Amino acid sequence: MDENDLNISKAMPGADVLRSLIASRSNSSERLQQDDVALAIAAVGEVAKTSDSSNERLEATALLGKVNEAFNSNAVTAAVKSTVERALVTPLPATGKWGNAEDRFYLAKAVALSTEEWISAYAAHALAHAEIAEKNSRDLWASMAISRSKDLAASLHAVASEFEVWASEGRSPETVYRKLSQIYEALGKNLILVDAPAGSGFGRALGALIRVAGGGKGAEAMRLKEQTAISLLNLITQLLRLRLDARNDSDVYRAVGSIRNWWRPTRPPEPVERLVDGIVAMAVEVLQLLARGGVRDIELRMAVARALESARVNAIAARIAASDPTLAPDIAHWLATGKEPAAGQKSTSIDSLNEFAENEIIARVMLAMISQDAGATDLDLVASSLELFDADQAALVRRAVGRTAVLRQWVDALADRRGLRVVGTPGELVSFDPTLHEASEPVQRNANVRIVEPGIRRTDHGGSTTIISKAQVIRTS
Repeated sequence: MDENDLNISKAMPGADVLRSLIASRSNSSERLQQDDVALAIAAVGEVAKTSDSSNERLEATALLGKVNEAFNSNAVTAAVKSTVERALVTPLPATGKWGNAEDRFYLAKAVALSTEEWISAYAAHALAHAEIAEKNSRDLWASMAISRSKDLAASLHAVASEFEVWASEGRSPETVYRKLSQIYEALGKNLILVDAPAGSGFGRALGALIRVAGGGKGAEAMRLKEQTAISLLNLITQLLRLRLDARNDSDVYRAVGSIRNWWRPTRPPEPVERLVDGIVAMAVEVLQLLARGGVRDIELRMAVARALESARVNAIAARIAASDPTLAPDIAHWLATGKEPAAGQKSTSIDSLNEFAENEIIARVMLAMISQDAGATDLDLVASSLELFDADQAALVRRAVGRTAVLRQWVDALADRRGLRVVGTPGELVSFDPTLHEASEPVQRNANVRIVEPGIRRTDHGGSTTIISKAQVIRTS
């Protein structure tokens, strides 16, 4: 038997007739309308419906899918569709180790002809368990998993549950990253374009699928981690642009935070952080739109700040608040800081918001210099952000690219003028203080921890201190 043929048992009634017809590639309407063809379709359909053998049911269903694809005949299409609808009243068994990529593609083609309720869950299972080479069938299963569900949340929950089962079977982090990327590639177009509600728990389902992945320390794992993160963040960005219901879902931003957590206790690469900055800006734009109407969505702002770092959110929000003259000062202050102005300070100026945002940016430069990650691309990005507040300083940053020693002197001088100080050094052992330190896992106060990335503290002229960025720490045991 040719390796491209379906592995149909020769003993299956009607199978030989259909296989011979497919091999002949005859599209003669006269031949396709003959009684033996209709009888063969019906016979194979009976096997698909009643066989006690899981493999026979799968093989018969896949053969019907291949027949439907092979011929441009209304008669054949009608016969196959009605046969499949009768055969699949009873759910099909899971594919397991059955068949190859081509077999499963035609199985998916056949299943798509049915409208039974069980198909959504079956498609979610098939999508999560599909082999690497099964791109065509994976796309079909993704379409069915979404289009046959009541909403996007239900379909994502089903896929996430099956993906977790698949990943628990001793998969390497590299394999999990590859599969997650493939699943989201297959789901992407449907998630964005399908005319279906997001549903309750959409963001939670998105996060559940993301949290299955993580870990891996080798070069290949790090490469795949970054590649997968970029793919997912690009998809989430598209979702947020096209679906307002997703923009208002706090759990979507928590899902983005879960992607960043793949790099805990360090920070993600700059290409990942740039995409996260864009998503934060979109969240702040939602808050800004509500704020123009005098509405403070406190829960959404808190969720975004907790998931994606309050310093980052405050810096971006301050920039947006400063550029919007329609916002009342107290609303602008809340948007920029997440806090209400203190009594007697309702007239807080937008200039102070600018200064706060600029301190956030300078703090990021200081940390970049410490970790020696301030490459030309990073500095250009910093300069672009800084230009909104101080064009002269931004120009200096650009001229200093490639001259690290000069830049370090400039950063130190600027930080000194603003009262910014580094708190801690990488590798230092300290007692955990939640007001100064941040960890990726629960840590008791005063427990021994090691600093991975220092924090930044500001002391104003009056001696008051503000933590601009908490030190990132890990437990020592």
